[in-house]
Amino acid sequence: MYYRRTTWRTIVDLKSCHEVVFYFLMKPRGTKELNSNSYTGGFKENMYWIPVDELDQHVAYPTFMKEYLAKMPKEIVHIVTNERE
Repeated sequence: MYYRRTTWRTIVDLKSCHEVVFYFLMKPRGTKELNSNSYTGGFKENMYWIPVDELDQHVAYPTFMKEYLAKMPKEIVHIVTNERE
């Protein structure tokens, strides 16, 4: 659905980083229960299903996804962002 290239600088040492991400539209597998044992910096990450029409009421990342999910393209969209500023 979406292909994104992003460039940014790390907060600590200002190193330039580059990321390539693929986002896919998926069908539900019958349950909304998400199980994750993911941690970042010692803090547990939580995942939640949020209805697309309620995304504007939440802080969600990547931030551009709120706009793009509202349009639901029929072809692959290439997104380039520069967050080094």
